[in-house]
Amino acid sequence: NTHVRTLCDYAEVCLQDMGETMLGREGHRGNSWELLDYGTIVIHVFTDEARKFYDLERLFSVVDEDSDIHNLNANCGQLVEISPETSELLAEALALCEETGGALDITAYPAVKAWGFTTGEYRVPGGAELTELAGRIDYTRAELEGETACISEGMMLDLGAVAKGNVGDRMVEALEPYECHALLDLGQSTIAAIGARPAPAGSSSSPIFIHFHPLPHFLPSA
Repeated sequence: NTHVRTLCDYAEVCLQDMGETMLGREGHRGNSWELLDYGTIVIHVFTDEARKFYDLERLFSVVDEDSDIHNLNANCGQLVEISPETSELLAEALALCEETGGALDITAYPAVKAWGFTTGEYRVPGGAELTELAGRIDYTRAELEGETACISEGMMLDLGAVAKGNVGDRMVEALEPYECHALLDLGQSTIAAIGARPAPAGSSSSPIFIHFHPLPHFLPSA
């Protein structure tokens, strides 16, 4: 991107005139972003498209205090303004919850925390705790109206089950103009395919082999 490169070149000249020594300059191969490191000063220049992409973590994160989802969870029972991107993803997630009859429930985060999946300190909650947790899990009590949302008291949202897929779709869309062929590994349960491998001789399709690793034995024995 000529605009990004020109801005960074100008910043480099200005800081050099001020006596600042650059420690390093890095950039994305497609020039959608560049970083200038001066030690006490770091300059990071993005295109609008790259900024939106790298902003997704801030929007969807449960733990980032600046994210829409953290803000929703911290203000149960109140209408909270959210970004168009978060609204779109939340609508998609709620539709999936309904389609699966609640097998996917984006309000299950309190139970996920209680079982220790967020910290690695795994445990099995007792019966009374499980009953209390069950009363806080119900996607139908999450309300979305345009760019405002609300969840009931004691509930918590986590869009992680669908956010990675959403990001993968955005990555595929961004890479399609380059006519590349790749399999993107987004970690744990999510992959995204771009293009297609040439089929072997005598075949109309190209096979993909997936190896499943056994789950770790982290739960205590009965």
